Order: sequence, then structure tokens, then C-alpha cells
Amino acid sequence: MKAADDLEKGMAFTRKLREWSRAFLADRKDIPINPYGKWNESILDRDATLVQDIHLHLQGIRPFMKALDLVDFMDTPDMRAQSGRTKRLSLSAAQR
Repeated sequence: MKAADDLEKGMAFTRKLREWSRAFLADRKDIPINPYGKWNESILDRDATLVQDIHLHLQGIRPFMKALDLVDFMDTPDMRAQSGRTKRLSLSAAQR
């Protein structure tokens, strides 16, 4: 509770600290991983094959391509499985 109080966190954080500590004591290789910055990482930075597939698709529909083409391409079952996405890619994300 003192550690959570020093970090100005509440009881939920205290419970998490206890959970992490007990897991670490049971298995010294069970170290909590800080996901800081991972939620801002683009899937394109992690998967070069996906990038190549997208480039090939967009080159095939040139010269008149639009962001909705990318949305529809990423919504196919093969691309959902390859990218690990469960939701449809938003139009604003495709435009960016």
C-alpha cells in the first residue's frame, strides 16, 4: 500500500502490485512487461509482408486509388487473419 501511495495510485493498483509480486515470487521468469509506447506502434512497422501485400494491391488498382480501397482490402478474411485485426479499419486511419 505504501508503494501505491507513493505513486499516488489507488487500491486497484495495490491489488495489481500484489498480483505481480506473487506471480514473480512463484516464477522468477514471470516479469511484468511495460507496454509503454506499444499502443502507438503501427502494424506496418512490425510486419513487412503485410506492407508488401498492401503495396501490391494498391499498385494493381492504379492510377485511381482511394483510402476506401485500402479499407476494403484490409477487411478481407485473409488480411484480417494476417494483420490480427478483428475490427474493420477505419476510413480516417486509412487516410492517414
